[in-house]
Amino acid sequence: MERFVWSEEYSLGIATIDDQHKYFFELTNQIIDLVNRGDAAAPDYFAAIDHLGTYALYHLGTEEGYFKAFEYKDAAEHVEAHNIYRDRVQKLMDLIRQSNSNLKEVESEIVLFTVNWLTHHIKGMDRKYVDLFKEHGVK
Repeated sequence: MERFVWSEEYSLGIATIDDQHKYFFELTNQIIDLVNRGDAAAPDYFAAIDHLGTYALYHLGTEEGYFKAFEYKDAAEHVEAHNIYRDRVQKLMDLIRQSNSNLKEVESEIVLFTVNWLTHHIKGMDRKYVDLFKEHGVK
């Protein structure tokens, strides 16, 4: 599985958000490394996915806090997209806790879902709030 590489096409020009997105990429790459290594133990998978899930809550919450503070007109639609990510990751986390789960397979699914979701989300939905965030001084 190939690493998820940050490039300028993902940059929103808002350092706070770009740095969080870059860290999201880094956490995803940690899981990719586990999958590629092939000999990781269950606790390694649990820790990596838990860290990704926890960070996702933090990052999505950051954006949503700005939406509320700036009265972002597309907040409901954007939060719904965040909730789709949260729900899917939670379901996959629940699946990985089952003793009969193929950990490598579930981790691969989490990676593929996260890569696809982030790619489309950053390049699409996140671009819509850039001007508003910048108008309010988010750097």
